[in-house]
Amino acid sequence: DIIVYVNDESVIGIPTDEVSSKIKGEEGTKVKITVLREEEYLDFEIERKSIKVYHVETEMLENNVGYMALLTFDEGCAQEVKSAYEDLKSQGAKKIILDLRNNTGGLVNECLQIADMMLPKDAIELITIDAKGNEEISTSKSDPIIDCEMVVLINEYSASASEILVAALKENDVAEVV
Repeated sequence: DIIVYVNDESVIGIPTDEVSSKIKGEEGTKVKITVLREEEYLDFEIERKSIKVYHVETEMLENNVGYMALLTFDEGCAQEVKSAYEDLKSQGAKKIILDLRNNTGGLVNECLQIADMMLPKDAIELITIDAKGNEEISTSKSDPIIDCEMVVLINEYSASASEILVAALKENDVAEVV
């Protein structure tokens, strides 16, 4: 399908983000979208609703191993990691596989909140140096709530905030990295 009209206004040649903003709106309101499908125009009236995007997928594996895939570091993902870990722990997880493969990053503050859950208090999470050479050191603020054996999976698409978390876990001897 190719979206050609939004509320009877042509969107041909308009950037995708602008078309998206025309479609988005207040929850409960409606939008009319016309699509071109195999040389036929079809009209759809769609009610706008909030969409909850989940950032964490979990599975309980054999031998008390919990698997947790973190898909992105978007807003709210740290709380999802905490809930996912608590759920896996309640199912008997004694070890965790944290899968960051294909996680291209996101919000650094969410990454640091996750690091706080895994690192000992006062462990170095991140060191940043600005253009003037000023150094800022971020450290974990509390004792870890995720304190079991951990393996972290990465690949060539694990980037940005993923790299920050992996480095913090590895440098503080909290996880093995594969």
